[in-house]
Amino acid sequence: MYPTISVIIPTFNRYSLLGETLDSIIAQTFKNWECIVVDDGSLDYTSELLDCYVTNDPRIKYFTRPKNRKKGANTCRNFGFEISKGDYINWFDDDDIMHPEKLELQYEHLKNSNYNFTVCKASVFETSTTNIIGIRNENIISENVFLDYLKMNINWLTQPPLWRKYFLNQQNLLFDEELQAAQEWEFHCRMLAVSPKYLTLEKSLIYLRKHNSSITYNANKEFRDWHYFLARLKIYENEKLNLDEEAINFLRNYLINVFKAMVVAKNPFVIKAYKRFIFCEPQLKLQTKFNAFIAMVFYKAFNKGNKFLQKIKF
Repeated sequence: MYPTISVIIPTFNRYSLLGETLDSIIAQTFKNWECIVVDDGSLDYTSELLDCYVTNDPRIKYFTRPKNRKKGANTCRNFGFEISKGDYINWFDDDDIMHPEKLELQYEHLKNSNYNFTVCKASVFETSTTNIIGIRNENIISENVFLDYLKMNINWLTQPPLWRKYFLNQQNLLFDEELQAAQEWEFHCRMLAVSPKYLTLEKSLIYLRKHNSSITYNANKEFRDWHYFLARLKIYENEKLNLDEEAINFLRNYLINVFKAMVVAKNPFVIKAYKRFIFCEPQLKLQTKFNAFIAMVFYKAFNKGNKFLQKIKF
């Protein structure tokens, strides 16, 4: 009998937390699922842990990322999708916890509808799910969905949506394997451009773990800023999305302002930002590109150059 829902979990060196995540899936009131864990090359005891789970519950399946595929969680998410057998897909993270009724409530919500996915809320916790810090994103509903998600007036991460696999199979690209942060934002922007109507459950059905090794909360701001920038750039350059003037102007302002902030902070990724955006952007004048280059040089050498930054604009 084929599973109805495929839960796909990328993992890397998280054996100490992954067991609790898997336990929360086993505890689901909805039983017709498969859980595909895709290992991104763990060097800890992940394989030993999964051997135990796979032996005790055949619905749990353990794979390693193919060696010919790019390293990263997004590759693992895409690979897990490719081998999944369920009619519905729920990507999940290896350090978070499912509410026992998540799959049942969302499946019942979606199955008889004409919608492609449904979204729930998520709570943030530290150490234990009895220690709830708050709701990760209060707003998941909007009358102007694409633009509000673009601007992050509404937001959800990878874990909350339950998707129809049929819809996902129609997309040319799922998770962008170049991105290592903001990948869910970029992915959802593309999905919402195609399917802006969806169902919502106002109930919190996910517990997001806050800890130092989580990319959402870690201290590597320079790395995050670059990938947040890159994600916005990918949406801005995606001609298939047919962005309206408001979306284009928002993204241009974001990209310009973040580039300037990267220059001032002497972010080591600022040269990449210059090459990928400033240098290639046809709407920027040659003088503007020159000012951006000089600003980078001056801030790196002399820690100043604000007069050049002020001239960087569309």
